[in-house]
Amino acid sequence: MKLKDPQTKRGNLSAPIRAFPGSVSIQHGETSTDDGETSTDDGETSTDDGETSTDDGETSTDDGETSTDDGETSTDDGETSTDDGETSTDDGETSTDDGETSDDDGETSTDDGETSDDDDGTWLERTS
Repeated sequence: MKLKDPQTKRGNLSAPIRAFPGSVSIQHGETSTDDGETSTDDGETSTDDGETSTDDGETSTDDGETSTDDGETSTDDGETSTDDGETSTDDGETSTDDGETSDDDGETSTDDGETSDDDDGTWLERTS
């Protein structure tokens, strides 16, 4: 699209561009080909607003499954104390033989002093 000078009504602008009524001021030497492209994205910012609430109904489906195992951890508590009364039935039978090993003391020293009677035992015979 060629812009026309409002005074000369010609399409080739070689002089510095003046501001047209209702437009944005442009620097010298530039054309105004971008003026119609600033409002093309205004209708695209509200297209995602309806997609943020589609997952809200799926976060509470697992809440009922975390308490199904709570009743199974106390079923073995009553079976660990059934053997406690059977380990003390043999006590009291290991001290019945004490006191019988000291009855023979004092009887081994009765023969001392009887082995030295035969020293120099040479006999002399008398002749008459």
